[in-house]
Amino acid sequence: MTKIRSLLLIITSALVVSFFPASALAKGEEIANVVVTIGPSGVAASATLKGPFASAIEEALKNGFSKEFRYTLNLYRSYNWWPDEFIAQKTILRHVKYDSVKKLYAVRSSDGDRSEEKSFTEFSQMLSWTGRLASVVVAPRSVLAPNEPYYIQLKAESRTPNIPAVLETILFFVSFNDFSTSWKTSPEFTLKEGTRSFRAPDLFPSGRLAAALIRETP
Repeated sequence: MTKIRSLLLIITSALVVSFFPASALAKGEEIANVVVTIGPSGVAASATLKGPFASAIEEALKNGFSKEFRYTLNLYRSYNWWPDEFIAQKTILRHVKYDSVKKLYAVRSSDGDRSEEKSFTEFSQMLSWTGRLASVVVAPRSVLAPNEPYYIQLKAESRTPNIPAVLETILFFVSFNDFSTSWKTSPEFTLKEGTRSFRAPDLFPSGRLAAALIRETP
């Protein structure tokens, strides 16, 4: 029965994509609430993934598909009259699967250096944890030159890794509820010895000028 429901879901998605233009299916996923912290462990970023994807993700998981969330964080040095310099990159990969017998959402998260596993009984709790980056260290503090401007760009992507290859070939135009956000740029920050915190402006997609906190600790 689960396989039949999965096939019906795929066929329905194909029909929707066929009859509606891409603009009508536009999604609103974005990276928000970006906070950069400079501490003893290095340059770290916190952020939240937001968007109208919850119901689609839950349906896919309960129909037997697993989901992967990939977060890419790039650190750049800013220049006025020269192309900005790429400094470092950190990638966070989170794999989510639903166990219909135990009724648990299992999440495996890895960043290339270490990994951790968590399980959740509630979908909302799983999605909240999976969609949140908490003080992810992008690079050691030593890469920052004092009094020079830097910024971090963040992006999130979702994919369905266990779709049968034959279906991917036949239904190449179906997204399977996956998405890719645009790059979100943090406010510029500068390493200043003795400075504990300061505020920098961040222009959000809505056009509203807000203040994003950049913290620095000794």
